[in-house]
Amino acid sequence: MGGFPMTAPRIIFAPAAGEGVGGGHVMRCMALAQALAARGADCAFAVNAAGEAILNRFSDRSWPIAPIDTPADMLVLDDYDMAAGREARLKEHARLLGVIDDLADRPHLADVLVDPGDGREPGHYAGLLPEEARVLTGSSYALIRAAFVEARSQRPTTVKPEIERVFVSFGLSDVGGVTARAVALLAALAPDAAIDVALPSHSESLNRIAALIPVRPGLTLHLDAIDVAGLLLRADVAVGAGGASTWERCCLGVPSIAVAVAENQRELVAQLADTGVVLGIPYTPSTGTPLSRGAETFEDALGSAFLKLRDPALRQRLADASFAACDGLGARRVAEVMLAQISRTRSLSGS
Repeated sequence: MGGFPMTAPRIIFAPAAGEGVGGGHVMRCMALAQALAARGADCAFAVNAAGEAILNRFSDRSWPIAPIDTPADMLVLDDYDMAAGREARLKEHARLLGVIDDLADRPHLADVLVDPGDGREPGHYAGLLPEEARVLTGSSYALIRAAFVEARSQRPTTVKPEIERVFVSFGLSDVGGVTARAVALLAALAPDAAIDVALPSHSESLNRIAALIPVRPGLTLHLDAIDVAGLLLRADVAVGAGGASTWERCCLGVPSIAVAVAENQRELVAQLADTGVVLGIPYTPSTGTPLSRGAETFEDALGSAFLKLRDPALRQRLADASFAACDGLGARRVAEVMLAQISRTRSLSGS
């Protein structure tokens, strides 16, 4: 196990990225890296070209890129394809293993496991982890980037009587042109509201939304937007994917419709909808195809949810519940636990 740093803790992050993965894994690892670096850790990323592009676009600093087998105090994995078998080989190069997960469906060799799912408890990982593992579960450990934490204090806590501005973003993916479908419907349902759309430049929806701009006053397209926190601050309501970005909307207390655009998002969206934090709907890519949980189409479900949001009392309840669900300090809490674990391990090994 030679080659470990003797001064600042070295932490390598290996989040999944690429086709069909989106950017959520990289973004939440970036949030945690920010918190760790602020506390003196030496952080680097083991990512492919897609992951490096996300880092370069959204990060407030330049992160070193390193091989996944670089000797480190901790290797942090955020990848649904990782489980105990592959982790055993990777752990040969790191003192400790951190895992970020939200499925609780496979064994891990983690020393520290983070699952920010609403209502998730350590018991959900019974039998899936070493007995001595630290298990950090629930929304208090949601990994939010510093920009959203800083913006939180600027968000009004009282909603407006009317919906004046809508924010639509499905992150770095656009499954089945979901963004264009949502925008077309919302433009018709809220003809007087401004609509901000954050969209990656490679999205399937780009041409369709661009064609709407000349005929729909107040519709603004933000290509490859970086300041999502700023756009959310201006929004009265938001529509977006039900993954990691859900916590960003909650952190700022924005009344939201969360859309489960992937199977792994369904549990979180359903849980947050059941507890009154968001209005949640599932999604299937094919236009007109019935949703798997009912006979409605995506447009039917989205339209019904948006019409409910016209009620300011409901928006206020959602805003209050969102603020309460996520204070944005999860990355700091996780960083403190990880650094304590590293310090303890170093002390035991005499290094």
